[in-house]
Amino acid sequence: MGIVPTDLDAAFDDAEVSERKPGSTGLLPDGEYNGVVLAAEVRPGMKPWVDAELSLKIQVDEGSHEGAVTFCDIELAPNTGKDGNPSRGKLGFVKEQLTNLGYTGKLSGVEGNTNAFLGARVSFRQKVDTHLDENGNPDQWARMNPNTGAPYIDREVYINELLQAGFGATPAAAPQSAEPSVY
Repeated sequence: MGIVPTDLDAAFDDAEVSERKPGSTGLLPDGEYNGVVLAAEVRPGMKPWVDAELSLKIQVDEGSHEGAVTFCDIELAPNTGKDGNPSRGKLGFVKEQLTNLGYTGKLSGVEGNTNAFLGARVSFRQKVDTHLDENGNPDQWARMNPNTGAPYIDREVYINELLQAGFGATPAAAPQSAEPSVY
């Protein structure tokens, strides 16, 4: 016996395949939302040029998309420019995002304070760029997916502001946990 239970097999057999509109990804659309941080961890970056990122799992808690989940990855390192020196622009953006989460500590302290973000209520912007022009053709910035022939869809989340601190703790003052919070 595997890890997938067999007691749903009959219901699965009777289920109808979901109908999706062409081009629908089933993901949170572009827009402004409020939500709660369900998980937070510092991990190696998902992009090859990112050494470390704070990854947040956020669930929309109101409106027509209530219950939808998205992810916000904030690049923590390397944050250097092409010359190898610290980039004021990159560091400023990281500081803005962390400040908007209520974090007031040092950049190096984020990893030991991820539990303080849990339960935080935030307003955020989900940005979606399909890289298609008004005629449905790939724009000049499109990177094409070789498997589908369609442009990759870029999705980014920006934290606008902290609406309520996570579990009553301020991230800079939160106790360090022996076990990090992961998805």
